[in-house]
Amino acid sequence: MAKTVEVRSIKIGFPCASFEYTDKIVVSPSAILIEGSNDGKNFQPLGEMTYIDDDGYLCNGVKVFALNLQKVKKSSKIDEAIKGILMHRVKYLKIVVKRPLVSFV
Repeated sequence: MAKTVEVRSIKIGFPCASFEYTDKIVVSPSAILIEGSNDGKNFQPLGEMTYIDDDGYLCNGVKVFALNLQKVKKSSKIDEAIKGILMHRVKYLKIVVKRPLVSFV
C-alpha cells in the first residue's frame, strides 16, 4: 500500500465446494494468520482469523474467515477501555495460510 492504513477488520472467503468439477476435492485452510509491517521486512503478527460458521456463506460454497482488530480490553471505566483499543497501522499485510493435513487411506 502506498500509505499507512489502520486495519480494523479483515474477512476472507475460500471456495469449499466445487460445483463444476465433481471429481475434485476442495481443501480449505485450517488456519490463517495475518501479519503487518511498516517497512515490508519486519512483520509482526496481528492475529489469527476465526472461521465464521454461517449457512449463508456455506450455501454459496464459500468458507469465510474473519479477524476483528477492534477489540476492547475489559475495564471498569469506559475511558480506559477506549484507550485500550490497539491501533494497527501498517503499510504491508502478509496473509499466512496453513493448509490442512490430508491423508488418503
